[in-house]
Amino acid sequence: MCLSYILLFVFFLGIIIVSPVNAIIRIMPLGDSITRGSSSGEPDPDYMVSYRKPLWDLLVANGYEVDFVGSLNEGSAIFGDLDLADHEGHGGWRDDEIVNGRPGEGKLEDWLIAERPNIVLLHIGTNGLDPSPNDVKDILDLVDNHESYFGEAVWVILARIINRNIYSSTTTQFNTNVYNMAFDRINNPGNPAYPDKIIIVDMEDGANINYDLVTDNPPGDMWTDLHPFETGYEKMADVWFSGLQAILPVADAGSDQNEYEGNTVMLDASNSFDPDGTIASYFWEQQPGGSPVILSDSTVVKPTFTASDVGLGGETLTFKVTVTDADALESIDITKVNVSVSSGKTVVATDGGGGGCFIATAAYGSLMEPHVKILRDFRDRFLLGNTLGDSFVRLYYTYSPPIADFIAEHDILKSMVRISLLPIVGVGWIALKIGPLSTVAIMLLFISFVVGLICHRRRP
Repeated sequence: MCLSYILLFVFFLGIIIVSPVNAIIRIMPLGDSITRGSSSGEPDPDYMVSYRKPLWDLLVANGYEVDFVGSLNEGSAIFGDLDLADHEGHGGWRDDEIVNGRPGEGKLEDWLIAERPNIVLLHIGTNGLDPSPNDVKDILDLVDNHESYFGEAVWVILARIINRNIYSSTTTQFNTNVYNMAFDRINNPGNPAYPDKIIIVDMEDGANINYDLVTDNPPGDMWTDLHPFETGYEKMADVWFSGLQAILPVADAGSDQNEYEGNTVMLDASNSFDPDGTIASYFWEQQPGGSPVILSDSTVVKPTFTASDVGLGGETLTFKVTVTDADALESIDITKVNVSVSSGKTVVATDGGGGGCFIATAAYGSLMEPHVKILRDFRDRFLLGNTLGDSFVRLYYTYSPPIADFIAEHDILKSMVRISLLPIVGVGWIALKIGPLSTVAIMLLFISFVVGLICHRRRP
């Protein structure tokens, strides 16, 4: 029995390892107190969100799974999630200090290595304002070095920084010099293998910020001479988002469909696109709810499946497509398939079913029993969507119904099956609660323990 459980654990270990895990776009907001959100009318750091929260809302609403990263954290009370409030907005820092750091406070090279962002939002230069773009150039050089060392793309959305309540011609000159320097890097890359990935956005004029103070009559978008109020930050978020749209792929899962049971259904993500290149990969997943189906190939643009038999009320199946571009940036979209009973079919209402977990439902007596629900959730999250898991589910659907019928008629068998399923239920519960990597570690420890125990007992 121990050996059987070990073999089962190894099998599910393999499924968990190959189960797809969606990558989240890691964005580093980088700059000074404007990025932090201080001096904007909010004294509590837990409520300082700068442009970060309205930008995050825009990204999520448009199908992007995003995490803001950095060594600092402000605004968690507004985000509702401590991790999302991360950033690198260092109040009072000059652009050269971002490069060289302050004693005991880190510097850009350290932050890039620690956070490995996909995208950097750079708004820097307000403090110690100097027309020279050289320090911003040094920041871009550090990003280039990071790309070359790790072999991964990092986009920089580079801002012409906002001006001031009392207009500063030096700010405008600084922005012009930074623009010219960055434009030259884009057109004349120093390292052809890793050309500068820079998008320039105009915060100074393009955000339509009203540089009057919010306390003026009529009110403007500035809280102080240097710092925007909430309305100004929202305008900055719109400009950041427009810059991100130039590089982020756009997933399109196709229109919702109405189909009859038994029909072959085709999903279609062919309208997905990448504004600066091509889509490198597609991945389809069925979402929880409705009868599980087997996709012909979850990694193609147009997979197909056969709609399952449904009752009189029909059911709705939901599918998510994740598209990834050459820079490992992702976008998601959802489509629904409404499945109806075939025309002219007589449907007999039953209390059976099982949603595919035939043996477990027979053993526990109900589709909604907590142990069965764990197994169904495990199936939806880890089995469906990868080759090994799909093959296992297809085999299970083929041979399990008659076995389930036999088990349902014998109480002793039901008890035995419930006991036998406990280790699998346990693995499923752990995987759903703590994620695949921690589950793999626990399973390996358990297997090592059992093997060691068997070897110890076999010693003379």
